Amino acid sequence: MNGLVEISKHIRLVRTMFNPEKRKRIPLSEPLLYGNEKEWVLRCLESNWVSSSGPFVEQFEDEIAQSVNAPHKKSVVTASGTAALHLALLTAGVKPGELVLVPTLTFIATVNAINYVGAEPLFFGSDSRLCMDLNSLEEFLQNECRKEGAHFVHKSSSRRISAVMPVHVLGFTVDVFRLRSLFTDSSVAILEDAAESMGSLVKSPITNDWVTSGTIGDLGCYSFNGNKIITSGGGGSIVGNNQEWLKRCKYLANQAKDDALFFEHHSVGYNYRMTSLEAALGIAQLKNLSTSIERRTRIHLQYRNHLKNADNVEVIEGLSTEQPNYWLTAVRIKNWNLDQLRSGIFKLQELGIEARPVWTLNHTQAPYRKCATFKPQSSEADYPKILCIPSSSNLTEEEVGFVADNVVRIAAH
Repeated sequence: MNGLVEISKHIRLVRTMFNPEKRKRIPLSEPLLYGNEKEWVLRCLESNWVSSSGPFVEQFEDEIAQSVNAPHKKSVVTASGTAALHLALLTAGVKPGELVLVPTLTFIATVNAINYVGAEPLFFGSDSRLCMDLNSLEEFLQNECRKEGAHFVHKSSSRRISAVMPVHVLGFTVDVFRLRSLFTDSSVAILEDAAESMGSLVKSPITNDWVTSGTIGDLGCYSFNGNKIITSGGGGSIVGNNQEWLKRCKYLANQAKDDALFFEHHSVGYNYRMTSLEAALGIAQLKNLSTSIERRTRIHLQYRNHLKNADNVEVIEGLSTEQPNYWLTAVRIKNWNLDQLRSGIFKLQELGIEARPVWTLNHTQAPYRKCATFKPQSSEADYPKILCIPSSSNLTEEEVGFVADNVVRIAAH
């Protein structure tokens, strides 16, 4: 029976390959609109609150805080996830010339935000789930740094380390509880880049409860870009353990306005506010966050089932101590090099399958080649082997099977 199933699968694959008109483009991660979005956006239009203030912005902030069980039940929405990261760094007091510890494997927006405040990134490699390697980080703190009061200082550069920015890559979660323990009684701010992990959970080793990513460090930043698990068309959000820091983020996002009537400003501010139209769309999407996570988890499990017997293809999995939102499913093709990765992506595109590599490692990017690194080799070895495959919340099992079959076929050559 299994042989017949495999033959049938092969025939279907061949027919699709040689009948281009029957192919349907399968995007990597497109937004899924559930139907309630129109009602909320129309409600916003009818209220005439369409700019960057009003009840829809306030409601979205409240519902984000409730959804992720944010400390103090507060959040601050922003114009983008990048704006959220920038505000977090400013509010944490990161100064020009200081160091921020960050993984090299992340979207460049994380690193650019460090540059915006005049600080410099120091790059680390990644673990098996593509997240920041905390073993290397612990070794770095023990061997490459000295403690001066509450401050960590990088020995070779004599620069103070002002923050660490763990990135929850593809919806997997960095163990921020362990990270916090590495910086006990220090001045280092822990700023979570949770742009891709809205709704992902990590188990607390202290209470054994499930805690939402982004809510464990000093501040956490989410993104609602069009390709994320929920979208407001753009925008981001900040949550955090420090109420004063959250107030500061909101103040800076609103042009640091001290007197709205007479336009008095005592600090340099930014126009980083989210519009009410975006917030209205975000409110509608947020109501279906759990459904989107369930759908993406199911898609991930389907990929795992389809690829479980593939010798050369490994689905990247989470740990027992986390519940990822599986924003994107990625596979590791064990014997690939960069040329094979590039060729494989083009072959999949010819079949209507949108796939992509993870991001070019940031310590190799032109603006950051002179920045310090510590053991980036794990990311360097992994980068040519990692392939992100279609994971949209509306993906069908037939489409999952088609993608998986082709990945196996292409990986074999």
